[in-house]
Formats: sequence, C-alpha cells, structure tokens
Amino acid sequence: MKKLTVFPFFSLFFFIAAGAQDLEYADLYYNNDLVTHPGKWDHGHLGEAKNWNVGSVDGPVSESNPAQYDNLWVSATITSQTGFVTGWVGDMNFHDFNMDLALGSSPADLFCTVENQSVTAWGSMNFTITPADTADGRQTNILVEDNSSISVKGDFNLNVTGNTSLRISSSLDYGDEPWPVVGISQNSSFVVGGDFNIVQNLRNGVYQPLDLKINTAFFGVNGVMDVTQKSAGSINLDLKTQFSSNMQVEGDESYDSNISLGGLRGDANILLSDTYSGAAGRSVYISFTNSTAEEWSGNFTNETGLKTHIEMFASSSSGEQTMRFQTGGVDSVAIVRGALNLYSTESMGSLSLSGADARLGIAGQNPTGDFSTLRFSSAEWSAGTIEMDIIAVGMHDAIAVEGAFDKAASASGLFIELNVDAYDLGIWLDEEGVDYIDFDLITFGSTNMKDGDISVVVRDGVICELFGFDTGTLTARLSLQAVPEPAAFAAALGALALIFAARGKR
Repeated sequence: MKKLTVFPFFSLFFFIAAGAQDLEYADLYYNNDLVTHPGKWDHGHLGEAKNWNVGSVDGPVSESNPAQYDNLWVSATITSQTGFVTGWVGDMNFHDFNMDLALGSSPADLFCTVENQSVTAWGSMNFTITPADTADGRQTNILVEDNSSISVKGDFNLNVTGNTSLRISSSLDYGDEPWPVVGISQNSSFVVGGDFNIVQNLRNGVYQPLDLKINTAFFGVNGVMDVTQKSAGSINLDLKTQFSSNMQVEGDESYDSNISLGGLRGDANILLSDTYSGAAGRSVYISFTNSTAEEWSGNFTNETGLKTHIEMFASSSSGEQTMRFQTGGVDSVAIVRGALNLYSTESMGSLSLSGADARLGIAGQNPTGDFSTLRFSSAEWSAGTIEMDIIAVGMHDAIAVEGAFDKAASASGLFIELNVDAYDLGIWLDEEGVDYIDFDLITFGSTNMKDGDISVVVRDGVICELFGFDTGTLTARLSLQAVPEPAAFAAALGALALIFAARGKR
C-alpha cells in the first residue's frame, strides 16, 4: 500500500529528496453500512483494518490498521445519531482524514479518541458537514478522552453548509436519564500544526450560523486560526464552552485551558461560557506565537468568572497580533516577544512588558488609523517598547494605569516610540503660535520611575522631552529641531572651507 525507496551511498540531501518523491499514499474507504447501523457503538472503529477498503469503496478489505501513509475517507448520509471512535488499537496514525457527512436532526460525534491514546494526522483533517435544513443547528463533536491527544501536522479544514455547531472538547461521562454530566476527561489536547480554516456556504441565500466551541486542557494552532465571517454574526468562537447545564460532578474536575495560536484572523465574536470552571476559579490563557501580522476585531463576552490572560510569544521578530475588543476586556496582558496591538474601552487588567523585542501598540477602533486610550489596573515594565500615534493636537494614543506603573528591578531598554512627523508638528506649532506642544501619554496612580529611565524614539526633526513622573502624568513635550538661518548656514560653510584649506597646507 505504501512504499519508501532508499538509495544507499548517496548524499543525505539527495536521499531525503528522492525518498520524498517516491512516497505513495494509500486511500482507505470506510466500509461500514452507516445507514443501517448509524449508532456510535454499532459500527466499526476507525483504527481497525477490517473497517477499511483499499483504493475504492468496492476495493479489497485492508490487511493492516491505518498508518502514517494512509488517507482515510468517510462519506455518508445519516439521519440518526451517529459517532466514530478510534478504538482500542494503541496510538493511531494516518495521513489525511476526510469526512463528508449529510446529517439529519440528531447530533454526530465526528471523531472520538479512547483513553491514553495519541492520534496523529500526518497530513490534514478535512470535514465537510451538511446538516438537515431545519431551524435548529446540528451539534457535531470532536472528543478527546483522558490523557489523550489529537495532533494534526497539516491544516484543519471545516466546510459547512447550514446551521452547525462544532465542539472540540474533552469527553464527558453521563449519568442516567436525564443524562447529567458526572465526569470530565482530564489532560486532553488538540493541536493543529498548520492553519485552522473555515469555509461557509450559502443555504437559502444566507450564511447560517456556525458555533465553534472549544474546551480542552490544551488547544493549539501553530499556523493562523481564521474565523472570518461571510456575514455578520455567522460565526461565534467559544474558547471555553459550557459542557452542560446539568452538572453533577463529584469534587472538582475543572481545569485551566491553555490556548496557543500562531495568529487569530477575522471578526467572529469570542466568548467564554464555562460557568462550572469559572465558579472553581479557573483561568484561560491565550498565547500568541505569531510569525506574521494578523488582526482580529469583535466582541468578547465573559460572564463566567473565568480569568482571561493574553500572552505574546511571537515565534519571530516579525510576529504581530492586533486584537480589537469592541466590547469586553481581560484580566492580564503579558508581552515577551513580538508586537501586540490592543483596542478596548474596558480595562485590560495588569500589563507586563518584559522582552527586548516586546512591543505594545495602541490600536484604534478600526484599521483606518484612529487613536485610543488603553486602560490597565497596573503595569510592570522590564524591557521593550510602547508605540503611540500622535494624529493631531488633542488626538493621540494614551495609556491610563489605575494603580502602579513601575519598572522591574532589572529593567533596561525601556522605549516609547512616538509616531509623529516633523512636518505635521510644524503645522500644529504654527497654528497654535507656540514653540512646543505637550501631550499627556500615560497617567498612573504611582510609579518608581524617574527622569532618564525611559528613552524616546522620534522621527527626524522632532525633539521630545519627557517629564511628570512625580505628578501622575507622563507628558511628552514636542518641538522642532532648530533650522539654521541662511546667514548662519553660510558662515558655517565658510568655516568648514577654511578648516579644509588649512589641513591641505600641512
């Protein structure tokens, strides 16, 4: 079914290239009768050879369990509740996983692991979901059991037509009817090595809602997670979804959620709904590892009690993430490497700026170059840059810190970069009839900083003086570099000429 050709005695480079060219992937087609036996436990497990035909739906039954170079294909129209389980086959490997399901009015578990299992898609996972054309959305699930993981080396692609909900979460244990949740799987992980892509298709002339719900101990997308909507309100992203309204778990089985994204793109609204974990004092950590510049803008809703923390750990110096919170705020922001640009009218909690390559930008409400004020409860600055735009007199970025605005004990390399042109500043000075203009940049309750702790980066021709550490307001006084009068300029040139002439006589 698969072949890897080896050429001994050749260079390592040629060996790898030739081997890659000779890789052959087998296509395996799921052979169970899903119409007659749709139930999750009534048809064969995904990890077993007997449930796959080789080459086509009518091909011979596979002689071996799916492996790294096998592309798996599942296609069916199912009107009853259904589900697919990997099975107790040890760790499971395959190349691409392709599922195309037309669903009725019942939910579907698209992919489920078992306990203590690592599942690896060495290629991509591709889901095409078409629910029945009804008013209610169809619930679909990807479920991860205790101490289990799903790792997709390539992209995760979701193609939906119709009102759909996809939940990627830990598996649950249920009690007797009315089916309360009595147990939550622990240490679940879902990681995409490439991008997370969504394709929405029209139905009845509109893009019907897609609710993307996540609740695993670790959820990662090394590439970009794209939640760009085809129409307003058509995608909602729940980063820690509520498991059930009927929770009867003994003890505390809640957990923190760690979410790592190589970039978030789009305009879907983001929410947190897991009140069970919120009541237990849990947190959601959203870490960005961008290598490119990405932007998200939307509403953020958290009424659960969950603490939300944003962290920036760009994987390259060009990594940049813009987050425009049209509503809502978070509990803390930490920037270690890369640029994080923020907009919110609400407090963003505590701020930590700690890396030499860390950069905090203040975004406008929209991408058209607007200005805004960022609010924090406190701030600690170890290293890095705060970037601010000055658009006009009375129109500039600012930061308001309710409590302490402090430097760390080991602080060094603290910079404020002001984006203002000498030409524009000259016009404002002329209009005001003054030699300088003061701009209040940062207000704070207290600070341990003093003159000289912060360096200012300005454009050619602009002079900046910082002052006000003892007043609770850090102010930038901007003026222009003096331009020599024509007579003085000529005299300076004459002096230079005499100096060069004197040197020539030596």
